[in-house]
Amino acid sequence: MSQAGTISSGSGGSGIQTIDGDIGSITPTAGVVTIFADQAANNSGQTVLFSNSGSTSTFNVTDSNQNTLIGHLAGSSTVSGSNNTALGASSLSSISSGSYNVAIGPQSLAAATTVVNSIAIGERALYSTVSDVDNVAVGHLSLTNLNGGSGSVCVGTQAGASMTTGNQNSTCGHQTLYKCTVGQSNTAIGYQSLFNTLYDNGQTAIGANAGYAANGAYNLTAVGYSALTNCSSGTDNSAVGYTCLFNTTNGNRNSGLGSNCLLQNTTGSSNVGVGAFSLYNNTSGYNNVAIGDSAMLSSTTCNSCVAIGLYALQGSVGDASNTAVGNSAAQNINGGAQNSAYGGNALNSLQTGDNNVSIGYQSMNAPLSGYYNTTVGTLSLNQITSGNYNTCLGYIAGGNYTGSESYNLCLNSQGIAGESNALHLGDGNGTGYNQFSQAFICGIVGNTVSNTAFVTINQASNQLGTQSLSPIVTAWTDEAINFNAAPGNGYFDTAALTATLPTAPDQGTTIQFVFTASSGSNVLQAGTGDFIQIGNAVSSAAGTATTSMIGSAVTLTYQTASNTWWATSSMGTWVTA
Repeated sequence: MSQAGTISSGSGGSGIQTIDGDIGSITPTAGVVTIFADQAANNSGQTVLFSNSGSTSTFNVTDSNQNTLIGHLAGSSTVSGSNNTALGASSLSSISSGSYNVAIGPQSLAAATTVVNSIAIGERALYSTVSDVDNVAVGHLSLTNLNGGSGSVCVGTQAGASMTTGNQNSTCGHQTLYKCTVGQSNTAIGYQSLFNTLYDNGQTAIGANAGYAANGAYNLTAVGYSALTNCSSGTDNSAVGYTCLFNTTNGNRNSGLGSNCLLQNTTGSSNVGVGAFSLYNNTSGYNNVAIGDSAMLSSTTCNSCVAIGLYALQGSVGDASNTAVGNSAAQNINGGAQNSAYGGNALNSLQTGDNNVSIGYQSMNAPLSGYYNTTVGTLSLNQITSGNYNTCLGYIAGGNYTGSESYNLCLNSQGIAGESNALHLGDGNGTGYNQFSQAFICGIVGNTVSNTAFVTINQASNQLGTQSLSPIVTAWTDEAINFNAAPGNGYFDTAALTATLPTAPDQGTTIQFVFTASSGSNVLQAGTGDFIQIGNAVSSAAGTATTSMIGSAVTLTYQTASNTWWATSSMGTWVTA
């Protein structure tokens, strides 16, 4: 389409002889100057033209379908779509029925024919797409190879540059999702994030180099500079924080939150780290949970451990099944397993012991290599170094143990240094800490036991002991006639008779009598100057105690101070005289 006009010389003059431009000039030929946009050759854009009518020439850049196509070879002569905007050489150069597209930059959306609702800004952005919809590409070569994918948004130089048929991908940053060809629903924000992903789906990487090596690493979430940078094939990993899970290659189901968290992890799986430097050195350890700054910092191959608190299990390298809850809990353990520490500094200095349980602030916090110790209470067992099988409950319980004391049970007691196989209940009589003013033990009354002994107590140390309980009598005989009773014997009196008690017996001498005759009387005769007392009834000096009731029985014990045989037990009816 051309625009022509005639320039006349006017009345009495020569008229315009030359028209100058930015490049060169034109002069009339036979009084005619031709000015046109060269639409036929699409020199300035398919919608750029001069339209003449009467004495008016109109310069148009938008056609009747609201298309604005500006630039050498921009737009197509067969365009039938509407509301397209192209700015740049060969932008939207193949468009036909596509509508509502924006292409800014050389060859942007160049192959598009029926594309709808797409935006391409940058040289060759969305260059290959023919009929896709709802894509946005901003940046040099952004989504340049896409043809068969929709709903993606890529911002940055070469962002999604290799993608051919991927859908619903979102990126922002230089070379984000650069190698991805057919992946879907990925999100990459930050320089070269998800750079190597080829066909993965549902990945999220936010931060420079985040998820850089991911290729076959399903369900990856990386947030932070270089988070999960080297993860190539590991699945279900989540990293939030600066270089979090940086070296993980094919470990699975790891979760990290915090700067440098799980940084050295390579093949370890099912680990959880929360806090700066938590599980920092872990390489292949698995099933660990570390929550707190530098928790499990030194771990490389630990497994099935739980550390919650600042520096908890910080020194453990390759141990298993340890649990530490509290700041610096089990901080120095290295070579111990199945230990449990609850409380600030609990088991803080344990090094190689196994199966210890420590509950309470600074409980068992001295250098220790012991086994099977259990302690509950602030500062309990806080000085022991190598003892085993101790159980301590209470404030400073077992606090006096400083070496290899073992097999002790201390309840509210500090114990005695150097002892083993001891039981302590309290440290003294009184009302202070670890002291008792009363003691009650249930389950004794009503129970009869064999091998009896007297229980004794050292009133100074409160130590318990036993004293053998001698039998009340040593021998039993049947008697049918009068006899002299011997100390320490028992008698079944089978007929009416008189039994004469010993004269001047020793303190505590005991004799027992049982009357088994069905008739007559059983008489007990005291020696010269001695008395017999049964209950409130007392005989005269050298008196008697008599019964005529079958089955009557009495136990008499002699007291030298009163010259009296005292009945310590009796049955039936006894009469003193």
